Amino acid sequence: MLQFREIQLDDKETFQSYFQQRRYDNAHFNFTNLFMWRNVCRIRWAEAGEALFLRAEWEGEAFVLPPICRDEAMPAALEELMAFCKETEHPLIIRGIEATLMPVVEAAKPGFFNLTADRDNFDYVYEQTALATLAGRRYHGKKNHLNQFLKNNSGYEYVPLTPELVDACEAFTDRWCAQKGCEKGDSIDCERQAIHDGLQNMERLGFVGGVILLNGQVEAYSFGEKINEDTAVIHVEKANGEIRGLYAAINWEFCRQAWEGVTFINREEDMGEEGLRKAKESYHPVILLEKYVATPK
Repeated sequence: MLQFREIQLDDKETFQSYFQQRRYDNAHFNFTNLFMWRNVCRIRWAEAGEALFLRAEWEGEAFVLPPICRDEAMPAALEELMAFCKETEHPLIIRGIEATLMPVVEAAKPGFFNLTADRDNFDYVYEQTALATLAGRRYHGKKNHLNQFLKNNSGYEYVPLTPELVDACEAFTDRWCAQKGCEKGDSIDCERQAIHDGLQNMERLGFVGGVILLNGQVEAYSFGEKINEDTAVIHVEKANGEIRGLYAAINWEFCRQAWEGVTFINREEDMGEEGLRKAKESYHPVILLEKYVATPK
């Protein structure tokens, strides 16, 4: 039976070896994301045969992710996963199945699963050049917000995120959380905890980031990494919401200065939050990366 255990930093190379066996565009299928959220979502992992297995919990629901493996190893991996769920009475709910992975899952267990679109967890994918230039009429509003920020804050600095700035970014994250009215254990506080775990281990995790300083103080930052040969994912983007245009500024600066060599930028899902969905749609994604949930028929 599968033996699940906690994620440690030393597990990164093992995870990477599995993620490199096929193309994944899903923002969650990378070590940094899983490590950051390992405590909040109770993410655990196991290894058997030729596959990596992940289980997690969110808002009281236990689920698993699709086995991370080569396509030809999927039938055996699903059998292993199903045996674990049956023996432990763990729910056989598989979340995060990309559209390109659906036929692999279906071929492995023909007619066994119901596959349901999970719209709240579709990833928003954009062209890097669009976010880095904000060119054209459809970005007119974004450009106005950015120009307003540039006009009112001519002395701002954009600098790469370095270990020396981690403490200041963590302090800003706490200010951001308070600004949002977060309470211990709520979703915003959980995000704050995940961000702290990421920042404190940035060198081992290997992501890159950028920071906007106003009067020497951190007022916005973002960090992310490449998840495949042509796509970067933005793990975190935070800004002082009281400063007009600052979110537009950190997005613009980070995309043009850190990601010139990639074609696409994945800015993750909206989690069904109306305001966040509106904001992500306003940047005109070129791809809505579909994800599906599989449950037994």
